[in-house]
Amino acid sequence: MSLVAGDSSAIDGGAASFNAGSSSGGDGGDLSLSSGSGAVSGGSVELIGGEGSSSLGGEITITSGRGVDTSSGLVSLSSEDAGTSGVSGSLSLSTGTATVGDSGSVTLASGPLRRVQVEAWC
Repeated sequence: MSLVAGDSSAIDGGAASFNAGSSSGGDGGDLSLSSGSGAVSGGSVELIGGEGSSSLGGEITITSGRGVDTSSGLVSLSSEDAGTSGVSGSLSLSTGTATVGDSGSVTLASGPLRRVQVEAWC
């Protein structure tokens, strides 16, 4: 399946969106994006912000849902366990390089009154 929004040479390109349904009496609909399995390698899932020729590139934002009367949702980034022969995938957080000025920062933060715990296994 392919969903493509229209290109434009004069104004903004077309927008594309996937939306799951809302509910006033139960849970909202789930939205899942996954790639296919393969006999050799599984397919990749990429989220790539658009290139800006004369201004900023497009942003990618991942935000959990807000719980109006309860807790907000979890945001989890992880690699899957390795198979019988191999290593698990790496998790990389990095910023791009800058030609002029500083490159972007990487920030790990928790809400107020919580400690941030970083664990590493060597």
